[in-house]
This record gives sequence, structure tokens and C-alpha cells, in this order.
Amino acid sequence: MFRKLEQTRVFEKVADQIRDLILGGVFAPEQKLPTEQELSQELDVSRSSIREALRVLESQELIEVRRGSGTYVAARLFKAGMRAEYNHWLFQHRESLTQLLQVRESIEVLTASLVAALDSEETLQRLEANLNAQLALINDQEPGNDEKNIETLAKLDTEFHLLISAASGNIIAHEILSHIMSPFSQSNKAIIYVRHRQRKMGIEHQAILDAIKAHDPQAVEYAMGAHITRVRSDISETEDNEKAIQNNSQLEKE
Repeated sequence: MFRKLEQTRVFEKVADQIRDLILGGVFAPEQKLPTEQELSQELDVSRSSIREALRVLESQELIEVRRGSGTYVAARLFKAGMRAEYNHWLFQHRESLTQLLQVRESIEVLTASLVAALDSEETLQRLEANLNAQLALINDQEPGNDEKNIETLAKLDTEFHLLISAASGNIIAHEILSHIMSPFSQSNKAIIYVRHRQRKMGIEHQAILDAIKAHDPQAVEYAMGAHITRVRSDISETEDNEKAIQNNSQLEKE
């Protein structure tokens, strides 16, 4: 009936407060932050808690530590802020997302295999058009387009997978996937926000499409399975990062 409550450590509260000030515009991009000692006095916490909080914010790319100079708000604050928010969202929802991906893997390996056994030129053309649109966005290096691209890429990603399930002829599988892909849209944006993940997505989708074109069910099963396994791994990274922060904190105390 009850869920265990997570205890919030002091450095997490410090990190949350500084993050809110940065994202709220109190500290501007490239502005120098107060020193550890000043923050310690201002917040009435130990300097070790300040260091741990700054380490968290640095890992989220919200701040930059410049040796011999001090700590500054990241120059590309918008991108860093969005990344921090997306990473936080993934960490908070990692268990439910992992379960959704387990279901997706079972269904999508099946539907992709069924499509590979078919010979539908219309399906291939629609998948090709979708993938070309993805690759155009992934290769778009124009500054300032990140957020718009992410939104569109997330939709194209969902559409790519649903095109395959719809073409499979298995109505039940397509119906189930349609329902579970909707709550996955936010995680799509979070996962593909980092550009190297965008490239991975494009490469993996290309491998899936190539296997379908070759009418090779085994190859497409492998490609689809590898794609979803990688997504699960990306979600697990958020938990690994959290554990690393905890471990570093414990080592400092020892």
C-alpha cells in the first residue's frame, strides 16, 4: 500500500536550488558563480556538500569549472538545461520505461519479422520517406534548431515503428503498440536529445529498413532487438550516473 520515501541528501537540495536559479535566469550564461566558501556560508551547509552539488551540476552540463578561475554557468545554457531536465525525467521514470521496452521488444521483433516476409512497395516507400526525414534532421547542424528537431524526431521515430507494426498485418500487435508508444513519446525526446544518440537512432533504423528490403526476417529481428536493447541501455545510464555520484560522495567522506 505504501511506497518507501527517498531521503534527500543535503547536496541534492543544494544542487536543486542552484539549478533553479540558473534555469530561472538569476545566473546568466557564462556568469561566474560564488565561490565554494561563499555558497557554504550563504546556504549554511558544509563545503563538501557544495562540492558534491557542483559535481552534479557539472555532470548535467549546467556549469563549467575553470581551473584557477572559478565556476561559471555553461555558455550553451539552453541545451545544457534541457539535457539536465531530460536526464532527470529519465531517471525518475526508468523502471516503467524499462518495462515498456520489454513489451515493445517482444512485439516489435515479431512485427518487423512479419513485414520482412512481405513484399509491399508502398510500405517500403513510406518507411524510406520517414527515414530520410529523420536523417535530414539528424544532419541539420543549424544552431538553435535543437528543440524543434527533437520534437519532430520523436514523432518520426514513433511513426517509423508504427508504420512497421501496421504493415505487419497483425492487428492486435499494432493496437497494443499504438497504446504503449504514446506514453513513450517523452522518453523519445529525452533519449535522442544528445546528438550521438540521434546518430545511433538513424543508423539503427537504417539497419532495420535494409533488412526489411532484403526480406530477411532473421536480420530484421536482430536489428530491431539491438535497437531496443540500446535504448534500454541509454535509460540505464541515468541510474549509473546517479550511483557514480553517490559513490564519489561516499569516497570523499571516507
